[in-house]
Amino acid sequence: MKTILVMDVPAEHGGALTILKQFHQKALEDNSNKWVFITSIPALEETNHVKNVRFPWVKKSWFHRLYFDKVVAPRLVSRYNADEILSLQNVVVPNVNVPQTLYVHQPLPFIDRRFTLKENKTFWIYQNVIDKMIFKSMRKADKIIVQTNWMKKASIIKAGKS
Repeated sequence: MKTILVMDVPAEHGGALTILKQFHQKALEDNSNKWVFITSIPALEETNHVKNVRFPWVKKSWFHRLYFDKVVAPRLVSRYNADEILSLQNVVVPNVNVPQTLYVHQPLPFIDRRFTLKENKTFWIYQNVIDKMIFKSMRKADKIIVQTNWMKKASIIKAGKS
């Protein structure tokens, strides 16, 4: 029985929460593996082979999220003795020697239209700061999942990985 760690602290509502719930449903049906879902706000159903560990403080600020990603997440991999990681949050868990599948769903780093800081601060941050973390994660991931063909093509061009 493998232990699969599913990382998704950003998911709270909308499409991200829908994807998390879909993976969770599949995990509930899979008795051959142990699943540990790492979330922030969402409380997911637990069984004898599915666990949900919540970190609501991650939502307090960008700093809290960065601290979680760089310090806490690698410790969770060790704590749960993960055999595999499924990251649903656009970035891999750093500094671990465990196979990782990365689900990339944030399109802003891949689009041609560039936003200025004055136009939209959040979009600018995604295109000029977070994009570097996403591309680096894509190069480190063992497998990458994207939703559309245009994102697949853009991933190959921008991150240099097919």
